Amino acid sequence: MKRKILFFAFLLVAAIAGTSSAAFSLEIRGDRKTAPNALFAGVVANFFGVDSKVVLDLERDLTPIQVIGSLYSAGDDDAYLPDRARDFKRGHGWDRFDRGRKNHWYPKRGRIPTTSSQERRIFIRFLHDCYRVPERDVTIWLGYGMSYDEIIVCVNFAQRAKLTPQRVVELRRGGRDWSWLCRTWKVSEKDLGSLPRFHKYHYGRKIRIRR
Repeated sequence: MKRKILFFAFLLVAAIAGTSSAAFSLEIRGDRKTAPNALFAGVVANFFGVDSKVVLDLERDLTPIQVIGSLYSAGDDDAYLPDRARDFKRGHGWDRFDRGRKNHWYPKRGRIPTTSSQERRIFIRFLHDCYRVPERDVTIWLGYGMSYDEIIVCVNFAQRAKLTPQRVVELRRGGRDWSWLCRTWKVSEKDLGSLPRFHKYHYGRKIRIRR
């Protein structure tokens, strides 16, 4: 069963920290006691190159996927972020995206995909862009019934442990809990929800915050 999108998270690393209020709990199936309090703002702000306060402000009215969708929409179309966030808040915006070549998204004409379909597409793009995970793998993991939040924790852990994300997903689906994984690969459990300092992938386009 798919849970509500609460993947929102990740502690702000010292290198990019600027905000310190925890907004959400990270759900990890079967390991709730290991789920850290975390900030969605950290990983998203780092990737899109905006201040974490910008992301926190968007969180007040939008779902996690809508926040990411607003940032992508503003950057891809060279539009103002508040305008795109307002579109999503009013229930519009999904019809502006469609998957194109080379992982870019373009304004769509004709049939508008369902919201759930677009959410999955935006999540797949974000994970590919932010962690360089093949889109096919993310699609397969979603097909397993894995939640957005658990997939991100697996990918993030893989970076820290220097494993492939595929291997971490395999271990998790095989019944290994996070405590065992952390002991085996010498990763602190408190780092499950934090972005590694050596994370290097960024969106690369300027997000226009103000007119």
